[in-house]
Amino acid sequence: MSVIDSRFTLEIQFDVKRIEEVVRQYWREANIEGKWHEGPENANKWYTFLEGGPPTTNGFPHVGHIRGGRTYKDVVLRYHRLLGYRVWAQGGWDEQGLPVEIEVEKKLGLRTKKDIEKVGYEKFSLECNSLVDYYLERWREVGTRRLGLWLDLDKAYETRKPYYIEHVWSFLKNAWEKGLLFEDYRVLPFCPRCETALSDAEVDQGYEDREDPSIYVKFPVEGSSNTYLVIWTTTPWTLIDNEAVAVNPNFNYALVKANINNATEYLWLAEPLVPKLMEKFGVKDYEIVRVVKGSELAGTRYGHIYMGGKVPIHASHIDRAHYVVLADFVTLEEGTGLVHIAPAHGPEDFEVAKKYGLPITNSVEINGIFNENGGEFRGQVLA
Repeated sequence: MSVIDSRFTLEIQFDVKRIEEVVRQYWREANIEGKWHEGPENANKWYTFLEGGPPTTNGFPHVGHIRGGRTYKDVVLRYHRLLGYRVWAQGGWDEQGLPVEIEVEKKLGLRTKKDIEKVGYEKFSLECNSLVDYYLERWREVGTRRLGLWLDLDKAYETRKPYYIEHVWSFLKNAWEKGLLFEDYRVLPFCPRCETALSDAEVDQGYEDREDPSIYVKFPVEGSSNTYLVIWTTTPWTLIDNEAVAVNPNFNYALVKANINNATEYLWLAEPLVPKLMEKFGVKDYEIVRVVKGSELAGTRYGHIYMGGKVPIHASHIDRAHYVVLADFVTLEEGTGLVHIAPAHGPEDFEVAKKYGLPITNSVEINGIFNENGGEFRGQVLA
């Protein structure tokens, strides 16, 4: 026999669900949560907690949410209550983001961002809010109340509410006026279907392994008809926007004399990779004629592979681009030891471009289609 309160006497025979129901009823009727928040009588010390990184209301709470962040938060709050603190614990809800929009798009049978415009932004927003309301109630009940997490939900902040959005814009305005913000470019993951930048979490939600073509490319060294810098890339579509080739200043690079299709060519490759690459290229007749440090290749100029072709290479870029630069991130794990640099299409590439003052060209629109800078590829969709 277990006596929880004079009003609740129950014979318990390992009925966990029934125990939970009785305890919750007792908490409600005796206002246990309210008393817990009030803290010890005459307590003059506070422990304040504002739920940051709040739950995202774009799906149901799962065991990871309950076992992880929410339970740990609750343990800390209860610990400080036992130390005699009055606990101020305000909850919060993250209610915006791409997953909500994608689920609504599926519900309405929308395939592209242009379809949203046809439906109308107001109707689409109302549908998104309705979906958030649905998940929010499940979070309040399962992810909070049934978990026994005593956060103040009545005053919980919501990121979709005007007061929250206005506060964020006000904060940004203040930061701008104090000179704490600046405008610049940054390379981010991007979804051509949604036509929006993606956070790391959003990329993880839809990440899939797939096989894409990777290719080796020969960039002709300026002033020579048969000498090349050989690069390897898994993103051939970025070659249009190539502005440099990076080498590691500390690696050894070999100039390889190779018999290719009964013609003599000279290929710059990382020395340790030469045997493996020659085998991959099917070249048996070759010899290393020179070895230098990567730092000695710095500044070597080469011709863009589309130079003179149907892809426009802006004259203003020629003097500022298409030469060898140095970068410590170049490794020997894959490729040739020489890395194709397309500043608009990779974070490391972009940083190298800023360091060397390289031009930043982008031949791809936000919908994943080549623009006029793509020349003969204009209008084609990235595969």
